[in-house]
Amino acid sequence: MNKVKKIIGINIGHDGGCSLYVDGKIVATMAEERLIRVKYAYGWINSLKYCLEQSKTSLSDIDLIVFSDYSDKMGNDFDGGLSLFG
Repeated sequence: MNKVKKIIGINIGHDGGCSLYVDGKIVATMAEERLIRVKYAYGWINSLKYCLEQSKTSLSDIDLIVFSDYSDKMGNDFDGGLSLFG
């Protein structure tokens, strides 16, 4: 039996947000601006929390986290702030 792949996609730049894919299907997605009510918002923490809560998934259940940004400023040690989740 194959393990279900759970992937988080995060845009950390302008128009930030998060999506959760389970076995290749989108199960939750949210734009940060919808939650904090600021047009073109940067960030993703609130949208990540939303996706995890809506799908009843914990961060430890995720197989892969992918970050996207519009610049080349992300270093090899970049964790996107996931250390905030413990």
